[in-house]
Amino acid sequence: MSGPPVTYSSRCGAKRRPIEPIASFLATFTHELLAYAAARDPYVNSILAHWYDLQRARVVNFSQYSQKAEYLLDTKYALLSGSKAYEKAFDVVSDIGKMFDKILKAVKKEAGEYEGCSCGTRKNAVFTMVEIMVCMVTAPMDEIGHQARNGDCVPSEMEEKLFQMMGYFDGEGLTHLDSEGLTDKVWEFIKEHEGYSMYERLNEVVDILEGDDEERGVDGEQGGQGEEEGEAE
Repeated sequence: MSGPPVTYSSRCGAKRRPIEPIASFLATFTHELLAYAAARDPYVNSILAHWYDLQRARVVNFSQYSQKAEYLLDTKYALLSGSKAYEKAFDVVSDIGKMFDKILKAVKKEAGEYEGCSCGTRKNAVFTMVEIMVCMVTAPMDEIGHQARNGDCVPSEMEEKLFQMMGYFDGEGLTHLDSEGLTDKVWEFIKEHEGYSMYERLNEVVDILEGDDEERGVDGEQGGQGEEEGEAE
């Protein structure tokens, strides 16, 4: 049994109205209204500032993408053979490639809405991209695995998007990635799978991580390390 509709009232004595219609307001109108209220009322401003700080500090987790890529390549379609595997191969690899777009979109959204994506979110994004690239190389030696390793464009597109993601780091952020083990992870990746030429620019990733700030030439946005974890949609 539901209770009476939630209402709000104005300090000026305006007529009380049900709050439900607010859900139908356009986002731009709601944002403008909140900004106006915050400018006039210190209490509203403090609430919005607190919410903003919490959002800036949150860390988004992208591991669901690398887990899904591994599942698609190693489990779900591993038993397909012949024409069925051939028909499915391109779609599977293409779908995995699109995961990079989703990661970049989520990072861009975080950076745009909160004036800088948290360091933890950006770090998770880079590590997840590399993990997906590893999944592509280590996929079973079947039709889908063959497409993953020898596709015409997906591997190079992945590399390009990895570089885009690294562009969200400044020199200090790249040093942090290095200290977190990304350089070692990429080096190990290169050495173990140097027989495959699908990723031709990974040495550049290592150069960026190991180079001096002036040599890196990568501009990024500072972000605070957060404690709250969220998950990208």
